[in-house]
Amino acid sequence: MVYLIVVLFIIAIVAGVVSANNTKSPSIQDFSDSTTVDYYFVGDKCIGLSARKGYSKYRIAGVYYRNLPLSMVGRFNGYAEVELHNKYDSFAIAIYNDAGIHLGYIPKEYNRKLHSYIMENGGKVHAYGYIACDSRNSMYGETCVETDKTLVTKRNKPYITS
Repeated sequence: MVYLIVVLFIIAIVAGVVSANNTKSPSIQDFSDSTTVDYYFVGDKCIGLSARKGYSKYRIAGVYYRNLPLSMVGRFNGYAEVELHNKYDSFAIAIYNDAGIHLGYIPKEYNRKLHSYIMENGGKVHAYGYIACDSRNSMYGETCVETDKTLVTKRNKPYITS
């Protein structure tokens, strides 16, 4: 009898923890100018960006400093472009969405090899990703950038670099 009560008590605790962990973070609703926004994060981690064949995934540096509007939260389709005259990084690679809005940069520690690939392909290649907002209302993002066009099997849409 005591064994049954202990088992039921443990099941009730586990069910309560699972239920509490399945609730969405309300912090994105803290923005007063928000109408409807998809949830692209759980706590401080965004969910679900996978690199397709021929792409590599990177975090986007500097999103917080771009002062992007809340409407930018969500997925984007765009491009990565070499910045030849960047005074802070001679191998800088900027990330833009298709509307030409500058979202941030590939972190400096990853950009030297990618810079060469992009330059060999006209200075601009396809990229896709997301912009998200964490529980402190700071924006961040990740992107998948084309790194080998011979392996690319799927794009969000046809992409022309000229």
